[in-house]
Amino acid sequence: MSRSPARTPPARPDRARKEDVYACLKDWIIYSELKPGEALNERELAERFGLSRTPLREVLQRLSYQRLIVIRPRQGIVVAPIDEETVRSIFEVRIPLEKTALVLAGLRAGPQGLARLAAIVADLIQARDASDHDRVIRLDQQFHETIGELSGNQVLKEALEDLHNVCLRYWYLRKAELAGEYGVTDSLGGVLAALLADAPHRAASLYGAHILSFLAIFHPVAAAELEHLL
Repeated sequence: MSRSPARTPPARPDRARKEDVYACLKDWIIYSELKPGEALNERELAERFGLSRTPLREVLQRLSYQRLIVIRPRQGIVVAPIDEETVRSIFEVRIPLEKTALVLAGLRAGPQGLARLAAIVADLIQARDASDHDRVIRLDQQFHETIGELSGNQVLKEALEDLHNVCLRYWYLRKAELAGEYGVTDSLGGVLAALLADAPHRAASLYGAHILSFLAIFHPVAAAELEHLL
């Protein structure tokens, strides 16, 4: 497994380092440095990260729970494949939860939270205009993560992160096909405007449409079937 040394977390005690290793592996998987179906060797990972086997296995179990890797007893560990049926099923669950998080965020964010969202949207527009697709993806991710945080509901936040990670992998793997489609990110400006106007339920409807628009790019029939969730 040959990865850039710069991406390897610095040496820290096992407990803190475990979080670093988790974040590093998650990024490698989501941003396609580790490809779907690629085998992972537990011993090589332990040596690379300088992490003992028990905390490493805890990291791997966490990634497995999040559908990012598949652990096959007596067969090994592979980066989870991405199939279209799983993506469609995740959107069915994700849209109602994202809308709930948006409504809660609208009620609980306050001026500082709304200012954080406004800054992300401004950066997102700048990245889109510069055709910086990687940055567009990361800023869209940041917007969703911030909504989850501002919802004030940790259970909801963690559930959404797990669901969004799978969608994010799919988006990143197919980003070349989206080169002319990043205008869909403009809809987040409308979401923000509705929040600023103290209309969280309208914002939630726009937010659901924003999320569904990405599915519609690749699977218009499946997206049409989910329009009732808006």
